[in-house]
Amino acid sequence: RSTTDVIRSDYQKVLTSKTYELLMHQSSKTTNVIVFGVRKKGIKLSELLIFRFRDNYCSRVVQLTGELTIHDIANIIKLNKKM
Repeated sequence: RSTTDVIRSDYQKVLTSKTYELLMHQSSKTTNVIVFGVRKKGIKLSELLIFRFRDNYCSRVVQLTGELTIHDIANIIKLNKKM
């Protein structure tokens, strides 16, 4: 639970930050996935932050850096479903 509290606190900071842009928010009955990005130029992204919250426990955050596009988000999330 303490990890979830820290991740929720970090999520609130990112949510109010002007650096990160909300790119996607997907919800199901038990899970919320929220994706933020830092735009480099046009559709290019230099960073993705993926928050995953599941029923107030087992929260995760993933940070990816590099040259990414919005289209990469779908592929990244699909990888998670195969694990």
